[in-house]
Amino acid sequence: MNTYPDEVFAFVGIDSSVPNQPGMNVKLPLKSMQFLQESGLMRLLKKVSGDSYKSLAFDEHTKEQMNLISNQVTSNPTMMDELRHLGSNFKNGEKLTYPRDLPVLLFVQSNNEHNAQWIPLHEEQVKQSAQGKMIPMEGSHYLHHTKFKEIAEGFKDYMKQIQ
Repeated sequence: MNTYPDEVFAFVGIDSSVPNQPGMNVKLPLKSMQFLQESGLMRLLKKVSGDSYKSLAFDEHTKEQMNLISNQVTSNPTMMDELRHLGSNFKNGEKLTYPRDLPVLLFVQSNNEHNAQWIPLHEEQVKQSAQGKMIPMEGSHYLHHTKFKEIAEGFKDYMKQIQ
């Protein structure tokens, strides 16, 4: 946004991270994660643990595609590099803010049991924008799996408001 102001029209986050959220300085077991993925054990674990998309409104073909994508990107070099630098990236972003004139729309999990400050942290972010808006939604972190229709409608409404 700051680097490419002519190319970014707005920011839309779906239960997005915030720079000052707690617990981001943790060391992850990256080698173990990579081993599980590359050995095929992760796919086996996913298979025996059941259909993680069972309760969602997706047909079998879509579920299969989602699983294939998940299997492909779980430990790819880009993902592993991001996880390796997770703590330092959050530390480097602590003082960053959205440009005042950048429209910001955040769809946020309203019932985050692990972080009671989740809503207030996102409220602070939307205040940075002259056109900031937050839409709380009940659900898991993966709001796009269960609230995709509401997200699409909220996005369309917001875009009409800011234009």
